[in-house]
This record gives sequence, structure tokens and C-alpha cells, in this order.
Amino acid sequence: MNDLLAGFNPLEVQPASGGGGNLPVSDANGHLVVIESAEFKPFADASAGHRLVFTLRITEGALAGTTGFYSLNIGHLRSAEAVNIARADLSAICHCCGFLQPLQQPLCGDLYNRPFRVVVGLQKGEEAAAKGYTEVKKILDPQGNRAGQQKANPAAMSPAGNSAPAPSPVAPAPAPAPVASAPAPSTMSGIINSIESNSGGDKNAGSATPGWARPPQ
Repeated sequence: MNDLLAGFNPLEVQPASGGGGNLPVSDANGHLVVIESAEFKPFADASAGHRLVFTLRITEGALAGTTGFYSLNIGHLRSAEAVNIARADLSAICHCCGFLQPLQQPLCGDLYNRPFRVVVGLQKGEEAAAKGYTEVKKILDPQGNRAGQQKANPAAMSPAGNSAPAPSPVAPAPAPAPVASAPAPSTMSGIINSIESNSGGDKNAGSATPGWARPPQ
């Protein structure tokens, strides 16, 4: 049976969502769930092939801890359309839990404990609805985006509980103190007085005032 999943690449399959199951009805935000396990089970008519059945566990809210199944007809031998729908659903799960590479582990083990959301409603048809049968209507990422619409989400790329803490912010280095500069003389007389002071203060000395500082004759 694992041959049905060998090398499945979600980047090569257009994601969609919707399928059978028995989880309780959710609101529009869906249940936050993780995959606990998966197995292949035969259809009632075994000659029709096998379906892939995930056990999902709700991880938040009043229903946290509740489990239910979600089945994909990925091994249907009589309906290529059913297989294509199941592959699209599996691609949506991969996208929404952040696993965008070919599956490697048996029975989709790569996807276990990676959070995503399922919006669950009653199955179509009066009889099914009257009996309370439910199905997955949408598959969303943890932020509520459909497959292909979400932004980069590093948290969704790691299994639940295994994410590394964010690094502490580094404080910027203090700016260097400004270098004080000597005030420039504000007037021509200041320049002259400065020169006279450096020459011993003799205002009558012939060389006390340079030529460029003397008033015009």
C-alpha cells in the first residue's frame, strides 16, 4: 500500500480540500489539528481498493483531545477521479502544515504532529445530515489561509512542540560621543586679539597684525 504514497510531491499536485470523516462540526475558523497516525483500510467492497485513513486530534479549545478520522480515496481502483481528488486533498494537507517536499516516511509519517486546520460541516444530503454525518469542507494552515495563499510560516514548518525559541534581540551599539571643537573667533577683532595674545600681547609690535588682517589704507 505504501507504493501509493511513494515519492508523493505536493508541489506537483494542485491542492484542494474536502473529504469524508467524523470530526465534530466546527466554526468557520476550523479545528486546529495534528495527524496522530494513518493506515490503509479496504472499502466495503474490497475489490474497489483501499482508502488512506488519518486519525486527527484537535489540539485547542473546548474539544481539545477529541480525535476523529479523515479518509482519502487515494487507493480507489475504479475511479481515477476519486484518486485525483484524494491526491489534491493530501497536497493541501502538506501545504498547510508546511511540508513542501516529497514524502519519505511510510504512511505519511512526515506529516505527523504538524498543525493545520480543518473546517468540518455536515455531509450533503438530508439523510446524511439527519444522521449527523460530517466531512472536511476546507483544509487551512494554522493562520486560517488556504493552501497556496499563506505567507511564509516558519512555525508551521516544524512539528508541534519542537520549534526553537526565537533569538533575543541584540541591542544597538551606542553612538560615539561628538568631538568638541574649539569655538571660532566671531569677529575680526577676535582674530587680531588672538594673534596678539600669542605674540606676547605687544599691540605696538610692527609684526603683531599680519598684512591680510590690516584695514585697507
